[in-house]
Amino acid sequence: MAGKLERTGTPGIFRRHRKECDRKGRCDCPYVVPRPTMQTFATFAEAREGKAAAERRAKLAKGHAAGLHRDAPRDECPECERERVERERAEPTLHEYAREWVERYQGTGRRGFREETRDEWRRLLERFALRYFGEDVRLSDITPRDIADYIGWLVKQPSRRGGTLSDSSVHNACKPLFACLATARREGLIDHNPASGATLPHRPRVQDDEERARPFPRVEIGGETVETMELVVSLVHPDYRLLFELLAATGVRRSELLAFEGRHLDLDGDRPYVKVRQRVRRRRGEGLVIGPLKSRHARRDLPIPLDLADRLRALRTAPTRSCSPRRPAPSSTPTTSTSGSSRRRARRPGSSGPASTPSATR
Repeated sequence: MAGKLERTGTPGIFRRHRKECDRKGRCDCPYVVPRPTMQTFATFAEAREGKAAAERRAKLAKGHAAGLHRDAPRDECPECERERVERERAEPTLHEYAREWVERYQGTGRRGFREETRDEWRRLLERFALRYFGEDVRLSDITPRDIADYIGWLVKQPSRRGGTLSDSSVHNACKPLFACLATARREGLIDHNPASGATLPHRPRVQDDEERARPFPRVEIGGETVETMELVVSLVHPDYRLLFELLAATGVRRSELLAFEGRHLDLDGDRPYVKVRQRVRRRRGEGLVIGPLKSRHARRDLPIPLDLADRLRALRTAPTRSCSPRRPAPSSTPTTSTSGSSRRRARRPGSSGPASTPSATR
């Protein structure tokens, strides 16, 4: 049975002699430091070091309880270490959170979040942000300095056209990361958003005073002024020529042109027009589908010439033709043809020149 504690020459260090110890000469009975927790040591030197370490830990714990380590955690503080371990268990890494966040993000505006934007942001995260930040980097570990270094790294990245990324490409690469950190801040995973107030690059470029050449300028042929657009439309296959005349008259985007339906044509009255209400977009795994416009500003009514309206009206009343220049086949998800198929069909039979497509007349 262990004996009682006996004081030594050092306060706070005791010795516990065994019952059979005669206390004569040197013995191998252990030394004990009872506070703050009971600790046993084989030698007096170990007991003295253990007592100093215990007092240091108690002092750090007292300072932690007083809030002295809130801004700068101490390495030897047991409470700081415990909080660090709990935080690492609770907080996800940037890689884990970003991949989960991009699949459920719904935007912050009334327009919501489009699926093609989700695909683009997923690609940008994998290409830039998740390649720059390591897999073990946690959300709370990212600082404003890390964001600034990330922007500096983006500026030096090569572009697909040669050179480095442009300012707009850098801005686009930062958007998904900044939105991800802002969401983490709203959800309480981080105390502050390190991307708040980040400065994006703005590098001035040399401005050219000369006017850009028109894609379809007027040319002089045989002393007469000819519209190049009319020449392009004349090369189109007759079955698709009306489609290209509508494109030339309205100047709509290719995605909007391919989504036109008969209900979008208002051909009555002396001021006929077409209504832009939807567009074609690419969805991963499904190809091209018909969906809403990109923004409310894209919703518009465009006037068309009277002769073009007459031909469209005749097409609507024809029994064997659709009233829409390009009507997608009915399905659960509206789809349309790809640009490659329209390019092949729009080529004039027997023509060896380039095909006239909606993209060529933009």
